[in-house]
Amino acid sequence: KKNFLKSESIFRNILNKDPKNYELYTYLIPSLISQNKLDYALKYSLKFFDVSVGHRKTSLIYLGIIFQMLNRLTESADYFHQSLKFDPDNYHTLMNLGLTYHKLKDNKKAIKYTRKSIDINKNNSLAYQNIASYLEDENKLDEAIVYLKQALTINNNDYDSLHALSLLQLLKLDYSNGLRNY
Repeated sequence: KKNFLKSESIFRNILNKDPKNYELYTYLIPSLISQNKLDYALKYSLKFFDVSVGHRKTSLIYLGIIFQMLNRLTESADYFHQSLKFDPDNYHTLMNLGLTYHKLKDNKKAIKYTRKSIDINKNNSLAYQNIASYLEDENKLDEAIVYLKQALTINNNDYDSLHALSLLQLLKLDYSNGLRNY
């Protein structure tokens, strides 16, 4: 029900009684991240990494997300890369790595990792939308338009992609399509 404060309380109480129930970290940490309690999320993610060898991949992803949110982008990329050593086909991690590189102003790597994400999951409209944004930054508008149209093929209710497409069409002086899509 997205009551993250309540879920945080429940999972902390259970962890206090059963500190070796490492599965609980996979519920507690997202609850903390969703509340933007990044200091606590970081503390629990580091502990989770130390105590649960079987869940290292997951704890590395949490650390990558937390450091991305803290704008500590080099560390974020490092944690995502470490996670990919455990699971090189995790398209969510690849997409987050692309986003991190975009924030680091390295669109070449952002595009590379987002394309890898798409190769693994061709039905993720957000990945197409992200890559279109990175291509737009590189002034590759025609290619960005192709990716936005693909995002809309996957999810025709993706209004962010439709809006981005309309703006690119207007920028390219395609007023009839741009205004209709806008």
